[in-house]
Amino acid sequence: MVNKNYIFVYGTLKKGKCRHDILVEGKAEFIDYAELEGYDIYDTGYYPGIVKGKGKVYGEVYCVSDELLNVLDIIEGVDYNLFKREILPVELLNYKTKLYVFVYVFQGNTNYLQLIANGKY
Repeated sequence: MVNKNYIFVYGTLKKGKCRHDILVEGKAEFIDYAELEGYDIYDTGYYPGIVKGKGKVYGEVYCVSDELLNVLDIIEGVDYNLFKREILPVELLNYKTKLYVFVYVFQGNTNYLQLIANGKY
């Protein structure tokens, strides 16, 4: 049986952003646009990061291989506690359904970071 790894991307991995090619080259399958409730998104200066909050974050859901998921963990600095990969529910916007997916949650301090008000990076 093959595992299905669903991942929610909200920053540099989205279509049109600087790291989207990683998903393309890794043969990730686009599933749908999605929103994550109860989280806020901040601009760190180089990339966005989300933390538990009161807002909504908008992004995209992809199905990725185990190998690509491991590559994404490296890119997101999981081993260095920059981001933590968590399983969270997102609402798929076209399918109008909830799906539990992997999400990279920022582990840094947001006190001096700019909140992205509309939840879209």
